[in-house]
Amino acid sequence: MLNLGMLMSFSISAGVNVFQLNIISGFIVLLFGPIFMLMPETPSCLLKRGHKTKAVETLKWLRGPKCDAFYEIEQLQLEQDALLNQPKKSIKKSLFTPETLSALLAMIGLVTFLQMSGINAVLFYATDIFMNASDSLNHEVATIIVGAMQFFGTLVAAFTVDRVGRRWLLMISAIIMCVSHVVLGVYFHLLQNSPAQVENLEWLPVFALSLFVTMFSIGFGPVPWIMIGEVFAINVKDLASSLATFTSYALSFMMTKTFNPLRNGLGEAGTFWLFGGFCMLGAIFVFLFVPETKGKTFDQIQKRLASSKVYFRAEK
Repeated sequence: MLNLGMLMSFSISAGVNVFQLNIISGFIVLLFGPIFMLMPETPSCLLKRGHKTKAVETLKWLRGPKCDAFYEIEQLQLEQDALLNQPKKSIKKSLFTPETLSALLAMIGLVTFLQMSGINAVLFYATDIFMNASDSLNHEVATIIVGAMQFFGTLVAAFTVDRVGRRWLLMISAIIMCVSHVVLGVYFHLLQNSPAQVENLEWLPVFALSLFVTMFSIGFGPVPWIMIGEVFAINVKDLASSLATFTSYALSFMMTKTFNPLRNGLGEAGTFWLFGGFCMLGAIFVFLFVPETKGKTFDQIQKRLASSKVYFRAEK
């Protein structure tokens, strides 16, 4: 839905000015409030408040009438009761367990490389990039194509993430994003130094950026947010998820504000090569530190995280 919103913005902005685009966007946001009032409370929250019957009804509403809602609610109740019966730990003690530290390293690393791939800088300045790439390109249409490919990539991810696995999608995504940045860097390098060599290659920036956002949307776009919901224990999930989210949006702000200074300092080619380097580092990071969560229970994931040699060495 995020990518659909971007595609709508790219498309609408081709026919309206910035003020009109913001009015249209603001109207959509205003619709969200009353519509979201129809959303029931989560089963977990209802159980904490002692509303077991409502929790069962909510789960049936979410999963459909044929689901075994009573069994799931009973399991959820057992988990909550087990947490209540455990000795209370301070936030510090809960966070500094081997499994939580491993999960934090993996998730903060993922959202860091997500942003350092340059995705938001590329999306926010897509039209400027195409304007610098060629005068003959229809810059607005090229930007809409990039938005459409990003949306398409997300659809592909929805059907593949539970078949291919998280790690494979992340590594494939990072490697192909790296290749896309290298190609863009080579194009702009030749454009600056030997413009005749790229005279008939105006389509290349559109292709490279479309490939980049498609692969981002298949791997590094959605998968970290899926995994954040899978790797943290209930008692630390709120704080740990917030730390990862804060890191992501702080870096998004930084990358957006520094993109133009980077282009001025390194040039278009150097900037894209820098992003490509971060993408390759992201692939290496996934290979070394990110566990596979596909088809695994929460206990299996926690045991895998707790067995991380990195933190055993740190503890010693």
